[in-house]
Amino acid sequence: MYKNYYLFQKIQAFKNSKNSKQDLKIDSVKSSIDSTRKSTLQERYKKIDIDSNSKISHAEVIKVIDSFFAGNPQLKIEDITDLVDFYFEQ
Repeated sequence: MYKNYYLFQKIQAFKNSKNSKQDLKIDSVKSSIDSTRKSTLQERYKKIDIDSNSKISHAEVIKVIDSFFAGNPQLKIEDITDLVDFYFEQ
């Protein structure tokens, strides 16, 4: 679990360190793909989607992970790993 969390942090740091031109190209392609694709947000992730945009954001994933470490008895390790996998797949 810790390995996935730290890997997730490293990936986000890498994404944030790219130059703006490369980000612009990636964002324009991604937005055109997203506009043609229907929402694939599964029912179990809809309660995590705080901003109701049918996507799980980095902040939403971090909030769930923090909730798990704070002692939320409703969350299991499998739920967290599934959420992180879903985040990277979307």
